[in-house]
Amino acid sequence: PPGTLPVLRSEFAHPRTVLTGFRPRIEGTGGKTLSFMSNHNLVKTYYCPLLARPLAYVRGVRFLFGDQGLACRASDFHAVGGYD
Repeated sequence: PPGTLPVLRSEFAHPRTVLTGFRPRIEGTGGKTLSFMSNHNLVKTYYCPLLARPLAYVRGVRFLFGDQGLACRASDFHAVGGYD
């Protein structure tokens, strides 16, 4: 999305931020936004950890899914061994 780099720099200025995700806007035929699907992607980031790991949710854990644009610091990426 436009303005991606300033947003990433701002988010990664927080030392506890390890991973960020951009929510997708899902479009159907003719470029019409499929609001239910797009909003479901947003909501599942919050309700999945709330149901699966409530204590972690209280500590700030959120689930990011592969259908989102994910970004992390190179140092964090290499610290966990990269992609397996």
